[in-house]
Amino acid sequence: MRRRELLAGLVAATLSAPVVRAQQGERPRRVAILMTLGEDDPQGQRRVKAFVEAMEAQGWVEGRNVTFERRWGAGDVARSQQFAAELVAIGPDAILAPGSVTVAPLLQATRQIP
Repeated sequence: MRRRELLAGLVAATLSAPVVRAQQGERPRRVAILMTLGEDDPQGQRRVKAFVEAMEAQGWVEGRNVTFERRWGAGDVARSQQFAAELVAIGPDAILAPGSVTVAPLLQATRQIP
C-alpha cells in the first residue's frame, strides 16, 4: 500500500511541475490606482479596499501575482497631474481612476494604458 501512495505522489508531482514552473515564470501584473480623495479619507480607503478585495475574488492577490501602485490626489489638480505622469512612467498594465480630476491628467499622459 505504501508503494502505491509513493508512486501516486511521484506521478502527481511530475504532472504538476510544468504548471508550477509556468506560474512562477509569469511576471506579476501592475495596476495603478489614482484616487481623487486623500489617503486619510475613509471613503477613499473603503473604495480601494473594495477594489482590491474584488480583484482577490478573481484570483489577483497583491504580493503574489499583482502589485497595486496607489496614489492619492486629494482633490489637487496639480498633484493629480504629477501622479498621473509618475504612474504612466512606471508602465502599469492597467489604471483605475475614478472621477474627472484623475482621468483628465491620465488621458493627457497616455491613451495606451487601459
